[in-house]
Amino acid sequence: MKQHLVKKILILLPFLFLNLSYVLAKTFTFSDAYGRKVVLSIPVEKACLLATYELIPALKIRSQVVAIGSWAYNDYIMKSTIPDLDKIPAPGTGGPGLNVELLKRLGTDLVVTFRVPPEELDFLESKGIKAFAIYPNSVRELIEIIRWHGVVFGKEKEAEKVIGEMEKIIRLIEEKISEIPSAKRKKVIWLHSDLTSVAGGDGIINDTFLKIGAINSAASLFPQSSVAKTSLETIIKLDPDVIFIWGAAPFGPSDLIDNPQWSYVKAIKEKQVYKLEALTTFSPRHVIDMLYMAMKIYPDYFKDVSFEKTADDFFKKVFGISYIYGGIENVSGYKH
Repeated sequence: MKQHLVKKILILLPFLFLNLSYVLAKTFTFSDAYGRKVVLSIPVEKACLLATYELIPALKIRSQVVAIGSWAYNDYIMKSTIPDLDKIPAPGTGGPGLNVELLKRLGTDLVVTFRVPPEELDFLESKGIKAFAIYPNSVRELIEIIRWHGVVFGKEKEAEKVIGEMEKIIRLIEEKISEIPSAKRKKVIWLHSDLTSVAGGDGIINDTFLKIGAINSAASLFPQSSVAKTSLETIIKLDPDVIFIWGAAPFGPSDLIDNPQWSYVKAIKEKQVYKLEALTTFSPRHVIDMLYMAMKIYPDYFKDVSFEKTADDFFKKVFGISYIYGGIENVSGYKH
């Protein structure tokens, strides 16, 4: 079964960092986001998930996770699905300065983290802790990262079930946007950590825009960058139809709409500015973010789709909780 799955991954992803090879009966070698070779005995029994902790309820791996990133304590999915969340220790957020002593004391076999500096990963390895960096640059890579977790934790069936639900949402979006003529495709921009940091032509945000039939106005200006610094003058020239704001940004739609300097931009004039408070590119629910954005950009093409019902069905099947609990605006971060 595992050998068959390995072959499947190799066929599907010759271009992705997983590049998986079978070594021994239960030992696999993986290549992470940096191309580092990481040898793991699977299923991993004591892992620390700094970036992908929402896969704990999705893949049902709570018993195999001994530590999480500290951001997980404020994650509404984690708070709703992990009864003992406050009892799971956190060695840090995922960047430099992890509490190695804590990880050692917990007997951690593997740390899954963001694309942190390679020397941080090497330091963990020097302390006898396996470290694996992930960084999905596309929606397809996110799906394969979830599949990788299924292999690593011995939860292949659970991972494929989650991926199947993700692909249903992707197909729904593809079906709707296929009806949109090229001439009616809208221009969008993604604002990152400040008012003039935009998503460029590289990375999962640009790939997401392509998947939902939008034109990333900044992609041609910064084709090799996932995030790039520009100017308000440039954004005015790009004149996007819709603007999306990163959830962790220290500003919101009103900061743009109420600023007269931005009044020349079409998206501002028409108040088509949205902040995705709940956005994550390390979780299956990224496809719900995609649906949300697609429906904001092309509402006329999604008139027969209920966002709430679709998201609720997805959440129940993937996370085992209802999406509509406590109110969408207050709980999930999606603004309607």
